[in-house]
Amino acid sequence: PIVMSMLGMCFFMEGPQRDTEVTDLMRIFRRVEVIAFTFTALFAGLWVYQAYSRINESSEKHPILKSGMNIILKESREFYDNGKKWATEHISHFDFVHWISAHPIFAMNCMLNTLEPVISFYTKFVLTSMMSTDWMLNRVSNEKKFEFLTANRDLLPYDATSAEVETLSRSRAMRLDALVVAFGGAVEEDMDVSKERSRRARK
Repeated sequence: PIVMSMLGMCFFMEGPQRDTEVTDLMRIFRRVEVIAFTFTALFAGLWVYQAYSRINESSEKHPILKSGMNIILKESREFYDNGKKWATEHISHFDFVHWISAHPIFAMNCMLNTLEPVISFYTKFVLTSMMSTDWMLNRVSNEKKFEFLTANRDLLPYDATSAEVETLSRSRAMRLDALVVAFGGAVEEDMDVSKERSRRARK
């Protein structure tokens, strides 16, 4: 995502683009995505193979380590089986109210420890929502500027003629309509709407 964001900034992704620029940018994004997934899978496989090889090599060179690992695995299985059996027997005959009355301090600590990550998450969620809202308002303002491309032509990173401005406006409207449809919305396919958009772009 960081690489794609930097590439998007280099290709002026925040503003209207020509069709050839959009095609080139999407091609670059696909290549970056394929390379990222390939290297991630490769490094993950190498890590697993290296860890497995080191464990086997160490267990072969050190018999004590091998026997210790076998004992640990055996005890882990026994501990899991015993814990599962204990939990099944006690939970099926568990009196929650009686247990709380018998252990009020421990029950309060458990409740506080349970609420602590929830409160922490909610606080971070609210702060993130506030920052995201501010960012979205900024983005909406920037997108609104490009509805009047002639008046805001100086925001484009290149010189554009009146015909190019109108083409950019139509392409931008088409892509935004496609985005609305992709997220389950509906668009107005009407000649009056297209004329109104073209009139706004020429202002």
